[in-house]
This record gives sequence, structure tokens and C-alpha cells, in this order.
Amino acid sequence: KIGAVHSTIQRVLPTGQLQLHDDSIIEADELVFATGFKRNFEFLPACLLEKVESDGIYAYRNMIVPGVPNIAFLNSNVTTFSNITTPAIQSAWLAELINGNIALPPNIEEVVETEKKWRRKHLKHAGESRAYLVQFQQIRYWDSLLCDIGAEVKRKISGYGIIGDAISNFFVPVYSADYKTIVTGEWKKHPNKTYPLKYIPSFWKEWSILGLLISIPVGVVSTTSYLTFR
Repeated sequence: KIGAVHSTIQRVLPTGQLQLHDDSIIEADELVFATGFKRNFEFLPACLLEKVESDGIYAYRNMIVPGVPNIAFLNSNVTTFSNITTPAIQSAWLAELINGNIALPPNIEEVVETEKKWRRKHLKHAGESRAYLVQFQQIRYWDSLLCDIGAEVKRKISGYGIIGDAISNFFVPVYSADYKTIVTGEWKKHPNKTYPLKYIPSFWKEWSILGLLISIPVGVVSTTSYLTFR
């Protein structure tokens, strides 16, 4: 029989018993450390503490807080499905910012405020995690960082030319290995044009190629059917 107790553990006694926060003591056959964590901002300076809201800290690219340019958050103010790749791309972005290769937008406060409104409208049930919850927008978030620094957004290179690349970028899963050159810095050997920070990546070329590939067999079938019935 399992007894459910809703409480927090104050300490584990030498006897193996658990002392709860109300000083009550219970027996436990097994103790599983699956506690998760809750963000604590108490260590932050006063200039940042006043930026903390009920649903977190809203920051540009989830790293830079408007008005506090000398502090950046790496992977601590964003939640994705890849806790390795995300900070790696963030580090590359931050390095470019520190080196002066990219600049923060002059309307940074407006940008952050717009994102805040979007999150509060569409992520109503995220609670205290709303400011940094990026899971389902993870790839889009990575794309934004890569666009900022001028790196290639579409990471798949199939070896079968532009058509193979288009198909790969649409249908093959994204892996951390796809971002290897971002981590090593090799992407700078063949840098793309640096786009404005508001640039939104487009797959128009891939859509055109895929549309052409689909339209050819459809056209052939339609022509064959027409000739057959005629």
C-alpha cells in the first residue's frame, strides 16, 4: 500500500526516516531524487531583481535584459529540448555580440515587450515558466540566433545538390551534429551575408523546388488521363 503525502522534505534522519517541513516524521522504503528545480533569482543584483516578473525574466533572445547590458544568461533563461545545443549556439551568438560583429536593436525594449505580449496571449498555462519556455519554438529560436550572426540557417547538406538539400531540410530530423561548425567556429570560413536582426528565415527556395517536384508527376498524370479519356 502506498500512502500519498503532499509536503517537502526538511532532512533525512540517520535512521532513514524523513522529517518533513512541518516536523512530522514518516517512514519510506525508497527515496527517489526526482525533484526537478525552481528558479531562484535572489543572487541577482538589484538592477535585475526589479526586472523579475511573476512569469520570469523577459530578455532579448532570452539572454540580454534591456537596460542591463553587462549580464547575459546562457541556457538559464530558456528551456528547450536540447540542453547541449542551445547554450552552444547562444555562446556563438554572445561571442559575436561581444566582439562587435552584431549589435542589439535600438528598439530592444519594444522587441522584448512584443514577445512578452505574445507569450502571455498564447502560453496562458505556462505559469512561472512563460518567459523562458521555448520547447516547441526551439528550431525557430536557433534560426533567429544563426540569422543574427550571419550563419547558415538550413543546416542539412545532403550531397545530392540543391534538390537533395531542400528535401533534407524539410523532412530529415534536426540533430545536434548539424550545428557542429557553429560550435567549432568553422562557419566563419564561409560566412553568409549578415542579415538585420529582424530578418526572418525563409524557405521559399525549398518550397519552389518541392512544388516543382510535386507538379511534374501531377502534370504527367493529368495529361495521361486526358489523352486516355479523349
